[in-house]
Amino acid sequence: MIKVINPSAVSLSGDREESGKGSSGRILYFDCLESLAIFFVVSIHRPWLDETVISNLSYFLWRTAVPLFFMVHGALMLGRDLTIRQSLKRTLWIFLQLIAWMTIYLVISFLAGRITLDDLTLGNLYRYYINTASFVNEGLVGGVSVYHLWFTYALIFVYLSSTPV
Repeated sequence: MIKVINPSAVSLSGDREESGKGSSGRILYFDCLESLAIFFVVSIHRPWLDETVISNLSYFLWRTAVPLFFMVHGALMLGRDLTIRQSLKRTLWIFLQLIAWMTIYLVISFLAGRITLDDLTLGNLYRYYINTASFVNEGLVGGVSVYHLWFTYALIFVYLSSTPV
């Protein structure tokens, strides 16, 4: 059973009143919003109704998925007393995950024969890892695409901008 709670019962300063918490101490309506956003992400990538008015209208609703994730994540970050070290450690962890996934995509593309060793020039690797905007526009030879990881760059920026000074 989903318990309806008053949003004002939850303080964004980090103190959660009892009416806003589930049994695990989680804020239930944030969990519901995240679940809705997950459904929206799946819906973006899976056409429910092909070329119908309902499909076209619902597509605009599905596009709120990533902003919804960012808003929930931002609300949960507000009021946290993180040190500079903790914040930078979290940012570094996200950055390392991004580099790891980009490397995995590169290796898979190489093993699948979409790129060759000749394609892995220093310039192409620079565009791939560092200058992703250029990479997306020009493309690495063979077309290794990581444009779908755009949100991790935004998340890194959010973490860096919320670092205490």
